[in-house]
Amino acid sequence: MNSQRFPLPDAARPRFRLARKVVVAVVGFSVLGFGVALIVTPIPAILIIPLGLAILATEFLWARKLLRPIRKLVRWLKVHAQRVLGDHHSAGAG
Repeated sequence: MNSQRFPLPDAARPRFRLARKVVVAVVGFSVLGFGVALIVTPIPAILIIPLGLAILATEFLWARKLLRPIRKLVRWLKVHAQRVLGDHHSAGAG
């Protein structure tokens, strides 16, 4: 049984994969380029650049590899923010 929701004929699969890869590349690089352009503006490029990489990571291994340290940093920041906020809230409760 085919697990795809919309099964494609065998001949169409390579074209669909290529089209998907092209669309992901165009959208991902556009977002990434926009994020890089924002570096010189007061708008937070640090949020846009990982978004562009995340889009590209759906199709490209190199983008997944670049995204790994960002994900680790986000997890670390989350843990430390919870510690700081947890300590701050409990200190103010007494």
